[in-house]
Amino acid sequence: MAKRETLDWWKQNAWTIGVLLIVNVLAAAVAETKDATRVLIFLSGFGFWFFAAFCWRSRRLRIFAILAVLAWCANTLTSILFQIEYDGAVNTFTAQCILLTNTKEALGMMHAHSEWLLSAVVIFGAMFWWLSKLSKPSVIPPKILKGVILVTGLYLISLPVIYTVNGKYKRQDFSYSEKVLLRTPLYNAVPFITAAEAIKKERRLRGQVVNYDLQTHETGTDVYVVVIGESARRSHLSLYGYSRATSPCADAQRRNMLLFEQAIAPAPMTFMAVALSLCKPGENPGMPPNLADNIVNVAKKAGFKTYWLDREPLTAGNLLDQISDFADKNVFEISPYDENIIPVLSEVLSEESKKKLIIIHINGSHSPYEPWQHPPEAVKFKDGASEDLNNYDNSIYATDAFLGKLFSLLNRQRASLLYYSDHAVALKTTFGHSRFRHGSVNFPREAVDIPMFIWFSEKASNQNKGKTVKAPYSAGDNYRLINNWLGVNFKNETDAQQTSPLKENYVPRAEVIVLDTAQEAKKYSDLPSEKK
Repeated sequence: MAKRETLDWWKQNAWTIGVLLIVNVLAAAVAETKDATRVLIFLSGFGFWFFAAFCWRSRRLRIFAILAVLAWCANTLTSILFQIEYDGAVNTFTAQCILLTNTKEALGMMHAHSEWLLSAVVIFGAMFWWLSKLSKPSVIPPKILKGVILVTGLYLISLPVIYTVNGKYKRQDFSYSEKVLLRTPLYNAVPFITAAEAIKKERRLRGQVVNYDLQTHETGTDVYVVVIGESARRSHLSLYGYSRATSPCADAQRRNMLLFEQAIAPAPMTFMAVALSLCKPGENPGMPPNLADNIVNVAKKAGFKTYWLDREPLTAGNLLDQISDFADKNVFEISPYDENIIPVLSEVLSEESKKKLIIIHINGSHSPYEPWQHPPEAVKFKDGASEDLNNYDNSIYATDAFLGKLFSLLNRQRASLLYYSDHAVALKTTFGHSRFRHGSVNFPREAVDIPMFIWFSEKASNQNKGKTVKAPYSAGDNYRLINNWLGVNFKNETDAQQTSPLKENYVPRAEVIVLDTAQEAKKYSDLPSEKK
């Protein structure tokens, strides 16, 4: 009779138990970790879902069951999304980017991944319905349910005990939550916890004082403007030979530029790339750099009035916010278009101060590249191979139009403008559809191939007008380049300044190093190309 009852139970509940096995296998399979840890994720998954089923049986605890389903969906779908779209896993810096993003960027990313959000809603509904079936006493008897929960709970509690006994908890980077969560179906919570801790540490740098021993010389320029763009691929500017006329304003000013033919971003993500380009590099590549030792502080020490202009308020705690905080004046112009910063710049230019350093951070080609991000007159291309291509090229065209207006405004003064993109984007094909995506851990060189030039006004005399830097150049060396551009030198330093093309003794780097979001240093020459 017992065998008959068991057979009937399997017939009635096979699909429910089958789904339980599938979801546990899936959560473990998409985890970027060791096989032994995957086994633990699979096993702990039974306790996780049995706990969710236990909570579902009680109206008082049902909210925890709903949260458990939501957490599992967020964790597993995030892993799948990152592996398909970004060829990697969630790590500390991608988590930090997500935690510190502002509302506009968050909405933009949601729009860019709208199909994933729709899939998440459908999967959440399906998982929710399945849990309601799994939680029935006829499927899992109460004794078995409580027994598995108890065993899983003891297992999770034993992990901190084991690490405490063997003394590993004494390591500086040790985290009990990391050791426990990494072995559960919620393992993606770990990089977010680590990122939150990193944000707390980085906020302590505010107000830090760095002493400099500087010497300055006259350059023939009074106003220096640094424009940091977003996500522009060098290959999509007609300035670099692109078939579409995406940069007519820059093309027309080529004779007044020092053009970098092979500029390379130091990282494929904004927070990393901008910090590495504006701050003094360390002896070894790594993040974060010394955020307090940045070009804004150097310029202030050299007697410049410093400004940071941005399209919108920066999220408190992110690396750009911390660097901008050192400026004498921060101006955040909440606006739908980059060009609305120009009236703000005009006011800044009218302020009394002979020497000015003005940093402008723009939206540029930030996803989702939709027409509404730019003025109507900047929507020029409509006949490309795809809507995504048209939208992206229009974003390049809109940035060029913005730069053209800056050229006209600054040409009235002894001024110079450095433009470069924080990073580029990779052309990623998923499910037969090609789109532009940030690089993460694994990316082609196109994800860091950026446009870069220094423009000089008619009133600013400079021997570099019309010249070209042909060798590969890392924007991670911009700290030295910008200081030399400003006419600032550090006393008792010679060899370090060879990395600036503005120095007579400039020596191109034998190898350009790029950091991925896992802080692994990659040789640029080893990166694959999209063309292969």
